[in-house]
Amino acid sequence: MESTNAKIQPDSGRQGTIFCFDCSEYMFEVNEDDKEKRTHMLIALKAMRSEMNHKCLSADLREMVSIIFFNTAKTNIDAEALDNIFVYRNMVEYDENKFMKGLGADTVKQVDELIKDEKKRKEFFEVTLGGSGQCDYSQLVWLFQRNFQYEQVFT
Repeated sequence: MESTNAKIQPDSGRQGTIFCFDCSEYMFEVNEDDKEKRTHMLIALKAMRSEMNHKCLSADLREMVSIIFFNTAKTNIDAEALDNIFVYRNMVEYDENKFMKGLGADTVKQVDELIKDEKKRKEFFEVTLGGSGQCDYSQLVWLFQRNFQYEQVFT
């Protein structure tokens, strides 16, 4: 029996982008096809930085952005107890007044530091992320989906 009262629910109008970085060892090798002889990871970070800068300049406050590193040796609480996944920035973050924060200059500046300072970049990947590991890709895909569904409840 079908319901005649079915209604289409509109979405919130928000858009989301998840930047994902594979931290396997090959990502830290120099890309031989690159004229500047940069690592694959540095090229990927620069591409993300460019896109984040574009999103900030467009000032679309509905845009949500998440940054996830996978195939890491360490994990963090934001990765929802999934091994070898590190969530650097959640899709939705809140300020001290519990207002949703959009992507801002602070996040872009943090990425700039990783790009410009090889020592900081190396420390971030070796110490914070613990180097390379191997994640379960089905869990990674689940986390992507969860990023778009999760709504934080304040107590």
